[in-house]
Amino acid sequence: MEADVAAEVAAVGAGVSVKRLVACTILLVSCTAALAQTDPTSPTVPPPSVKDKFFYGGGLGLAFGDVDYVEIAPLVGYRFLPKLDGGVQPFYRWVNDSRYAEDVTTDDYGVDLFVRYFVVPTIFVQGEFEFLNYEYVLPTFQTERSSANSFLAGGGFSQPIGKGAGFFVSVLYNFSYDNSDPTEPYGDAWQVQAGVTAGF
Repeated sequence: MEADVAAEVAAVGAGVSVKRLVACTILLVSCTAALAQTDPTSPTVPPPSVKDKFFYGGGLGLAFGDVDYVEIAPLVGYRFLPKLDGGVQPFYRWVNDSRYAEDVTTDDYGVDLFVRYFVVPTIFVQGEFEFLNYEYVLPTFQTERSSANSFLAGGGFSQPIGKGAGFFVSVLYNFSYDNSDPTEPYGDAWQVQAGVTAGF
């Protein structure tokens, strides 16, 4: 009787072991098949190099009439993170104003330092510091030179226009604007900027 019970237990144990062995074998074969489907030589996208993170561009402004206006503003930027970039944008402005009794010509130059964070791929918020060296007109129609530091913030829209290239427009508020200052270089606290960028 005891021998029969022992044989039966051994048979049950053997059945359980066989079931486990079969299950493990099926699992092992499945994993091997899954691994075999992954091609170890398939190309992976490498992370961008330091050179790939740089982008270039700028803006050009032209107006002719009672006030002739030319602005050149090249731009060099760097993508710190996929959604965060920043850069530097020197600029030069030439203005010839014929609305006075005699023409008045001024030259302004400076530099913008900016940081942009893209909330979604085409919409960004921007902070900016601007140093400006500018000329303003005296009552004698002579000009004097001064400088100003401005802190601006706002947002904008960026639209891709080709591989690595894009067009952007931003609207920024100048928190340093002072309309009580007769030498204030800007006529309004709001500034609209536009330009193009391209990566190489």
